[in-house]
Amino acid sequence: MNDRYSISAGAWLPERLQQLFTCVGVADQLEEALPIFRKRKAPELFIVPGSIVSRIAANETQSVKVELRTPCLVDKVWLGVGSSVAANAYIVGKLLAGELPQEIEHAFNAFHVSLFPKDEEVQITCECAGKGSCIHLAIFYFAINEKLENDPQFLLGFRGRDRHEFMADIRTARRALAPAADSNKRVLPAVDQSSLPTSPREGENFWSQGKAISELSFTIRADELPGQILRRHDPIPLAENIPGLEQVLEEAYNHVANRAQAFGLGLMKSAIGQTR
Repeated sequence: MNDRYSISAGAWLPERLQQLFTCVGVADQLEEALPIFRKRKAPELFIVPGSIVSRIAANETQSVKVELRTPCLVDKVWLGVGSSVAANAYIVGKLLAGELPQEIEHAFNAFHVSLFPKDEEVQITCECAGKGSCIHLAIFYFAINEKLENDPQFLLGFRGRDRHEFMADIRTARRALAPAADSNKRVLPAVDQSSLPTSPREGENFWSQGKAISELSFTIRADELPGQILRRHDPIPLAENIPGLEQVLEEAYNHVANRAQAFGLGLMKSAIGQTR
C-alpha cells in the first residue's frame, strides 16, 4: 500500500492498519477513495468490543454496511497486562496523556497476544454486491485511520476493555505494589521526648516587650574581598578591549566598600556627593 494514502505514515498504529487492510486488497481502491473521503463528512464509526461498524454512502440515497470484527481478549490477559504496565511509569504516563505507546505491545506479547489484532484474527466485510475489495472498504480504512489519529485508545475498547476499565486495573495493580515499596523504607527510631531541651510555650512571650532600640548593637564592616565578585562570574567581554579593566574595577569595589563602612560607623556625615 502506498504510504501517501496513510494519514499518519510512520506511526505504529496506522502502519499496522495499512498491513491489515492490504490483506483484503483495498490498495487498488485507495486512489479513488481518498478524494471521496476528503470531500464528504467522515462516516461515523460504531465501536463495541470486538466490532467496528459503519455505513458508507453507496449513492445519494443508499448506504452499505461495512464491519471489522475480531475476538476480544480475555480478562486474564487484561489483568496480567495491567499488572505489568503498572510498574512502568513511562507507559502509565503516556496512557494518562491519552496516547497509546508502542511499548505497551510488549506487555500483551508476554501473554502471546497482540493489542492490535493480527491479520488472521480479523474479518472485514461489506454488504455491497461487489466481490472482494471495494471502494466502501477503502473509505472505511480512511475513517478508522483518522480515528486512530485522534483517539488511539479506542483500540482498548475494541479489544474488550475500555480505557476507564483498563486504567482501573492499573490503579489496582499499583496499590498492590505500594506495600512492597513501603516495606523497603527505613524506619527511624522513636525519639525520647524527655531528652529534648525544654523551651517556653509557643506564644508565651508574644506580647512582651523586647530590648529597647538603644540596647541593640550591630557590627558594621566592609567586605574583606569585594573584588571577588569579578571572579565568580564569566570574564567581562569589554576586558578584551580595555587592558587592566578588571584591576581598575577591583580597586573601585574596595574603595566603595571602605567608604560604605565609614558611613555606617558615623565617620562620614554622608557618602553621597563625596569625591570619587
